Amino acid sequence: MMAMNYRVGMPGWRLLAKLGASLYFRVKVSRDDEAGVYWAESPDLRGLVIEAATLEELLREVNLGAAELLEPHRDDGAINADPVVRFDHAHA
Repeated sequence: MMAMNYRVGMPGWRLLAKLGASLYFRVKVSRDDEAGVYWAESPDLRGLVIEAATLEELLREVNLGAAELLEPHRDDGAINADPVVRFDHAHA
């Protein structure tokens, strides 16, 4: 059986996660040259907006923020593995 990848936030994502589908969510990364920071937001995880001085720090914070936002779904058994981050757009 082929592994299924399904996006967080799409209809039925919780059910498919319970059935074993691998989850992913998209993140858009931008650079604010004036402020000297990178920032990221996700159209899939409502509330995920992160700012950091470096890309490495941004990636770490995106993963921490996503884990926190998805914690309630772990508690109800919908998610048993961390979703993969997919960077849709990068602006430097």
